[in-house]
Amino acid sequence: MQHLTETLLWLGRDSAQTPANHPARIDALIAQLVDDMRYLLSDKRVEVALETEPCELILPEVPARIVLGNLIRNAFQHTWDGQVGIRQQGGRVEIVNIARDASDNA
Repeated sequence: MQHLTETLLWLGRDSAQTPANHPARIDALIAQLVDDMRYLLSDKRVEVALETEPCELILPEVPARIVLGNLIRNAFQHTWDGQVGIRQQGGRVEIVNIARDASDNA
């Protein structure tokens, strides 16, 4: 609920105002988002492969949370059987969803 409130407040701001940059542990943010969204995988056969390394970046945290959260949510929602791989190295984040072919289950 807090993240939804932050998102709505951020979206409602004057568009000319740029969000402030703050130090943020991107690896911890990703891990938290994955944990927060695991409920989207209930009743699915999806494995999550999470690879992160400690990394602190100076960035606008609320927009970063929104973008990463949307990408992770989309991968979790659109994979029914397979794997979601999330890899973070430094400031680079890669999210891949690999669906198993129905013939693999035969």
